[in-house]
Amino acid sequence: MTSSTNTKKLPKILIVIGTRPETIKCAPLITELKSDHYRSRFQVIVLSTGQHRQILQQTLIAFQQKIDINLDLMIYNQQLSKLFSRIFYGVTEQINLIQPNLLLVQGDTTTALASSLAAAYHHIPVAHVEAGLRSFNLSNPYPEE
Repeated sequence: MTSSTNTKKLPKILIVIGTRPETIKCAPLITELKSDHYRSRFQVIVLSTGQHRQILQQTLIAFQQKIDINLDLMIYNQQLSKLFSRIFYGVTEQINLIQPNLLLVQGDTTTALASSLAAAYHHIPVAHVEAGLRSFNLSNPYPEE
């Protein structure tokens, strides 16, 4: 059995990032899941929506991370509703192609919301890093970084 055959049979984790804070907080998790210890247990696919195109790229370099799929969906002056629909559609297409066993997102961004909803519509479990943090002050939530 070849390693590519093994990879196809491993459970797939699709990690979706799009912003600098998402990248910063997911980088250690991505590194660990792609380490030798887990490589034989999971196939990890990192997808970027490109919500923060420029600063996301700088952050990826700083944390020595690579994107497997780049949707590059951000358009200058784009309304969040338009970005949401583009992320939802783009992630849905990738879910149909990849057929992940788990989708992992971070934070409270448009990328996290649209990706999670796409996964839910496909009955794919969603792991949400940083879910449940509370400052108990709606006007002063915990900072993203």
